[in-house]
Amino acid sequence: MTASQPRLTVRSLRKSFGASRALSDVSLDIMPGEIHALLGHNGAGKSTLIGCLGGAYAPDHGEIVVDDKRSARLTPVEAIKSGIAIIYQSLGLVPSLSVADNIFLGRELRTKGPFLSKRRQRKLANDALSRFQPSFDASVKVETLPVAEQQVVAITKAMQRTPSVLILDEPTAALSETEARALGTRLRELRSQGLAILYVTHLLKEVYEIADRVTVLRDGKVVLSGQVASTPKERVVEAIAGRKGEAPAAKAASHGARLVGVHELAGPRFGPVTFDLHAGEVVGIYGLLGSGRTEILEAIFGRGSATTGSVSTGKHLGVFKDPARAIRHGLALVPAERMKQGLLPPMSNRDNALLASFDRLSTFGFRSLAGERDTYRDIATSLGIKPGDPAIPVRSLSGGNQQKVMLARWLNRTQHAHTLLLDEPTQGIDVGVRRELYALLRRVVAEQTRTVLVTSSDPEEICAVADRALVLVRGRIVRELSGPDLTEESLISAAHL
Repeated sequence: MTASQPRLTVRSLRKSFGASRALSDVSLDIMPGEIHALLGHNGAGKSTLIGCLGGAYAPDHGEIVVDDKRSARLTPVEAIKSGIAIIYQSLGLVPSLSVADNIFLGRELRTKGPFLSKRRQRKLANDALSRFQPSFDASVKVETLPVAEQQVVAITKAMQRTPSVLILDEPTAALSETEARALGTRLRELRSQGLAILYVTHLLKEVYEIADRVTVLRDGKVVLSGQVASTPKERVVEAIAGRKGEAPAAKAASHGARLVGVHELAGPRFGPVTFDLHAGEVVGIYGLLGSGRTEILEAIFGRGSATTGSVSTGKHLGVFKDPARAIRHGLALVPAERMKQGLLPPMSNRDNALLASFDRLSTFGFRSLAGERDTYRDIATSLGIKPGDPAIPVRSLSGGNQQKVMLARWLNRTQHAHTLLLDEPTQGIDVGVRRELYALLRRVVAEQTRTVLVTSSDPEEICAVADRALVLVRGRIVRELSGPDLTEESLISAAHL
């Protein structure tokens, strides 16, 4: 193989999951000594492509070529043997083992018999780590290291197999800017040694700092590919968005009194952030993976680990220490993982919808079945929960109706929540029901007595439902958009800085 030949070539790769096409004739190549950035919004096909390269998925059509070795599909073992090393966001390390043990996991060095040569593993691990000038020794346990240093361990482990291609999936999602710059320096060193690197990211700043070429996926297709130096940022943003942004439909012309004030709120992975929520408005927090969206909502609600700052609701000033107190002050949270964090799957629609209302409907400590029946009937009719049978287990409902049950918990007549916090509210919900939920949220704020804070990684969703949007990058608000400035293009452009 010559230096002018690609280390990795993907030709006309296709992959479907049922009727859904995840990849449509995707082709790209990565040269030796090149950092090739791969971008695309959520659902664009990035993860599926990585899955095919790592052997997790079998392509329906196409070819993968690594150092002139062709394959229609790879198993995980074949991918490793062919020279592909993938470092996922989870890193794949064993926290309770030492750095050296992790680096040699599955390839342990042994003395005569079954015993490990711990001393030799530690020496070789320290030698391998030395190129990154770490501040730790290979004898320490991985769980004692910060994420950035764990990433060094993962890269060192991958490099022990002398791969031809190194794939990094959103490597800076959990890193600070300083840590991200340090990672960039390490990757440039590996590039200088002839390694081919596929760098999956959502930050244009990183692309223009370290990458040589860029490819953008949208709806499973390659929509842009070229040299970074000759590709303007505006073209990349347009390729990710799919079209130039259009002004959204008119929303609330005005809003009412301030219901919640968030001031200098900060935690381990976000902040400080400051913003207000007013009656009669839907506010969106738009951010990509690892931006800190969920952490901010949980900190406001008393579920997270806010370290500084305050949340004001008029009668309260400070950080809520637990959700019960936040609920008493009018806040309600609808988590993204509704079946894991919000609903009780075996229980009925009615019991899930009224879970926070049993005490308010009880008489002398006994459940009031008539009161529960009437309360559920009213809210189920108002929200359009289908099927309306109150006894059906909530797990049997569609995703959209499960989300309506979650909203019913806080919108029924026994509750007094003035602020709804919704994390990725339409995750796993089809397009038709999404529009229904958007209309429902607009109804919630129409009487100017409630406010809604929605977090989402979908710019179309934010534009569809929000009066104004806060763009979050690495846990900080970098821009506020409203009115004609609130477009998909402006959101994506701000989030990819």
